[in-house]
Amino acid sequence: MKYYISLSLILVLLLSGCARTVSSSDETLHLEFNVSTNGPINTQDSIYVVIFSSSQTILPINPNIDDYFIFPGKNLDDAELAIYPARSIPYYYNTYFKHWQQFLYIHNGTIELFQSSSDGFSQSTATIQSHLSYAKTQGFEYQYNNSPSNMISITLDIQQLGYEHDDSIYFSILTLRNDSTESGFIQDFLIDDTSHQINLINHQENMGDHPENTILDNHRDITQWQYSIY
Repeated sequence: MKYYISLSLILVLLLSGCARTVSSSDETLHLEFNVSTNGPINTQDSIYVVIFSSSQTILPINPNIDDYFIFPGKNLDDAELAIYPARSIPYYYNTYFKHWQQFLYIHNGTIELFQSSSDGFSQSTATIQSHLSYAKTQGFEYQYNNSPSNMISITLDIQQLGYEHDDSIYFSILTLRNDSTESGFIQDFLIDDTSHQINLINHQENMGDHPENTILDNHRDITQWQYSIY
């Protein structure tokens, strides 16, 4: 009797170890993020940026149309920046970039991922050297689709953004008229809103419309965003 009980116990332990089921947290989740504009996308004369953060605060101060805007790791026009004496490099980091964890920089038909080293890009960034020290993520893999012509569609593995299953993140979108460097002039953007949140759980999806702005060039006028997790 003891022999049969011991054998049964061993079998139960072996089966429980071998028959481990794949839980939802083991799944590789992908994010498909779409941005639609009022006219055909043009990444040659425009910059499109998708920003992610664990905080709803991404653009605490709404920029104005044609405000000059820079990005961590990207070249800027010193002369253009000098026109705005109150907006030196530290201004952007203390006002905006300290809240950003990642951003996708879309220009000239390519997408680059920039990631902060912690909860945001360092507020101590004050010089052009430290500003340019941020480098794009090497080996970043994504799928890019521009069909229909007025939509940017990006698909990526959420782990590339440093996130995991069940995380919750916020997003924003910027469009810019680029200058002769890698910076540009704000055209359209999403204001901070609780609806701009993504729960990284399988089968989650959402979409939202953005008001048309007739004074903007059509390809820089955001009309809709959409995402799905699978």
